Amino acid sequence: MSHRCLVSIFIPTYNQPQLLSRCLLSVRSQTLNKNNYSIILMDDQSSADYDAVIAEYQDLTIERVINKSNLGAVPNMLHCIKYPVDTPYKIVFHEDDIMYPDLLE
Repeated sequence: MSHRCLVSIFIPTYNQPQLLSRCLLSVRSQTLNKNNYSIILMDDQSSADYDAVIAEYQDLTIERVINKSNLGAVPNMLHCIKYPVDTPYKIVFHEDDIMYPDLLE
């Protein structure tokens, strides 16, 4: 997926879809226009089903990348930082985090 927006929001995920839903709700509440950011879920070989959560947020641009093997928490976060995107800004946010509404601005 090409990310030709302003900000790429990386969210490392692993077996916590109920927390991801809360996180995505906070992303949806951003004051920055939705066309200016995209979300990349960096799934660390979760056994949990994230499809239902992603389906709830069809108004957001979400890409799910499933790692070839389980990297672990910190290496998965580093994988997010190194992942190539075509945006001037990146932010790594965790699935158990909540964004303030004006964070991206």
